[in-house]
Amino acid sequence: MPFIRTKIVKGQTYYYLVEGVRVDGKVRQRVIAYLGEFETVRSALAYWTAQVKGAEDAAGRKHAREMVAKLKPHK
Repeated sequence: MPFIRTKIVKGQTYYYLVEGVRVDGKVRQRVIAYLGEFETVRSALAYWTAQVKGAEDAAGRKHAREMVAKLKPHK
C-alpha cells in the first residue's frame, strides 16, 4: 500500500509517494511519484489533486490518465 514519505534536505521538506517492495527478501521503498516541495503533506496532496483535475479540464482525459498512472504501482 502506498504512503507519503517526507524527506528534509538542508531545511527544505520534500514529499514522495512511495510503496514497500521486497527485494532479495528485504523490504525497500520504491518511489512511485515525486509530489514536490511543500510546507505540509496536505498541501502536497492538494496540489497533486489539482494538477490531475486541471489536466482533465484542459488537456482531456488522456493526459489525466497518464498522471494518475504515475500513482499506480508498476509491476
